[in-house]
Amino acid sequence: MARLDGPQAVPFDLVREAWNEYIFSDHVTVRIRLILTSVLQESEYGRLSFETKKVTSVSAPDDLRGTPDEFEQGSDGNVPRFECPILLRDEKWNEYYLKENSRSVKIIFVASKAFRLLKAYDHFGQPIYCVDGRPLIKFFDEKSEEAGPISESSS
Repeated sequence: MARLDGPQAVPFDLVREAWNEYIFSDHVTVRIRLILTSVLQESEYGRLSFETKKVTSVSAPDDLRGTPDEFEQGSDGNVPRFECPILLRDEKWNEYYLKENSRSVKIIFVASKAFRLLKAYDHFGQPIYCVDGRPLIKFFDEKSEEAGPISESSS
């Protein structure tokens, strides 16, 4: 069967997606889940491209909550913000199986910086936190547990 021109979708199965947890000095817990949304291959033996989406959930003590507003967790908004050092982090690998390639792919979101937006709250009244970072990707052949080269994805 001839392959069409242009990038083609690569079917994949979810093996495991986990939440990363980040804890800050103000006793706020931010949970992030990186979700693989698509895998594209440029040509029959070409490079794979990965698209991901980051979902953020915040749990703050009552004294840090505010009036519910329309801000979304994880967005950096158009308001002043300040950097918050991450005290504890628990980052977990997500795993997917690429059907056509008989390979497993592991993806992890690695945080680099975190910010809290000033006077910004989501629709539950939780303060808005934005965690910057990037996904890292490892490939594993089905026949062996040896990892292939690490790649980066676009989100």
